[in-house]
Amino acid sequence: MGANGGWKVEFKEGDLPMPGQGTAPTRPSTWCCRTKAGNDSAVATQNVTLQGAAETAVHPLISPIAGDDIINAAEAQGAVSVSGIADAGSKVTVTLGSSTDTVTAGINGAWTAQLTNLSNVPDGSYDVTAVAAQPGRADSAAGVHKITLDKTAPGQPHQHQDQRWRHHHQR
Repeated sequence: MGANGGWKVEFKEGDLPMPGQGTAPTRPSTWCCRTKAGNDSAVATQNVTLQGAAETAVHPLISPIAGDDIINAAEAQGAVSVSGIADAGSKVTVTLGSSTDTVTAGINGAWTAQLTNLSNVPDGSYDVTAVAAQPGRADSAAGVHKITLDKTAPGQPHQHQDQRWRHHHQR
């Protein structure tokens, strides 16, 4: 027992029957503490629910971003919507560079996150990731979607040499 009165008990695998092994998953558990002097505390009974290993949430699927998976300068100035599907009720954390948003998937599993400050991210190819979390389950593996960030304006248009020649001789 700790100085603050807290305590914990750890069991090794196989010490307790787990759900699916022919026992009820919720059962009463009786506890008693003993001091160094050998004095026992009052007996306490608490219902305990046995859980197997935490299931992993299914990784979210990410839909095409910005229509063509290319985020241009105008799109990078505002919020870029990233949407997809995950387990209903999951907290989905979406990340691109240092931009992150966490949203909750609806009852149909649909979610939409908003990534901002992308104008500060250099041009290039990036992975947008989405991780789903649910209480009592391990976080999902990351759903990954490749995008290109291209904020560079095109170069100045130039006339072809034949166009200048025609223009000069048509005067």
